[in-house]
Amino acid sequence: MAVNLESLVGAVMEQAQRKGFGTEPQEINVPEKFVLIHSEISEAYHALETSRMEGRNGFYEELGDVLQRTLHLGGIYGANFGDLVEYSLDLFKRASAEEKLLRLHKVTSVAYEHYRHKRLDNLKNTLAYLAHAIILISEQYGFDINDIVAKKMKLNLDRDWRGRDLNETLVPES
Repeated sequence: MAVNLESLVGAVMEQAQRKGFGTEPQEINVPEKFVLIHSEISEAYHALETSRMEGRNGFYEELGDVLQRTLHLGGIYGANFGDLVEYSLDLFKRASAEEKLLRLHKVTSVAYEHYRHKRLDNLKNTLAYLAHAIILISEQYGFDINDIVAKKMKLNLDRDWRGRDLNETLVPES
């Protein structure tokens, strides 16, 4: 189940180009991207809590969403998703499944702080760490994250994307 993140980044960025998700920093709303990553982590946590591991809205699928969104944001900023220094994941490896997901939230928040404070190298490194942590979880649970991301990307090919509608101002109903 070896994962080639650089290859996955290429596929994610190609789809982002085709679907109009943005491939340059000025084409995206970065805080929104971070909120979406947090949201997917929360959905994975809920799926784990309810023992829904596979299928639509299952733990594996939600982690695939986290990875896809992480690779998209990292691809936009030119993150190097190659080999990560092994010792940097030691603490993560010892955590329980629930703790790992909570740490994904923490790492995502740290990445956003790097973005906010214009520490681009730290942002890119933290996004790479996040991607490697997701791979570690997939290995622990024995599912093929490559396959999950590929299936999600195939679904996205036919999905109607109305990005402009997502950022409309909500008006309270009278």
